Order: sequence, then structure tokens, then C-alpha cells
Amino acid sequence: MFTDYEKKLYKKLYDSFQSDEFLVCFDLPEDKEEKELLLSAARHFEDAGIACAVVSPDLGYDYLELELMPQYAYHYVDL
Repeated sequence: MFTDYEKKLYKKLYDSFQSDEFLVCFDLPEDKEEKELLLSAARHFEDAGIACAVVSPDLGYDYLELELMPQYAYHYVDL
């Protein structure tokens, strides 16, 4: 199940992916809580097979880049 934050973020990803943008970049928020929400959502999306992080703070970067996974569209109904 998705949180409200994840649903909002997923909608943004879904719209980007529908426009043939298969990589989406996010600057990391300054606010620690917002940053954790974004990173948690990215992990949840990766676990669900929606998108995977190709660039992340875990790899030493100051931004997050998510790449579309083939089965991303199947999760739209979960919203």
C-alpha cells in the first residue's frame, strides 16, 4: 500500500514515464523529514518493481535519479 506522499510522487513519475521520460531526477530537499520521505518512497518503489534508483545519496550523490522498470504501469491501479 502506498502512503499519500508516495501516491503523489508516483503520479508525477507516471506522468513523466507516459511522456517517454524514463529517467526522473529529484534534488534532495534541505528538510531532513522531506528528504527521508523521498528516499523512503524511492526504496518502496524499488521494492515494488516500479522504478530503481540509478543515482542516490547512498552512492555519494546529492540528488536522486529514478529509472522506470517495465512493470510500473501495473501499480497505477493501487492508487
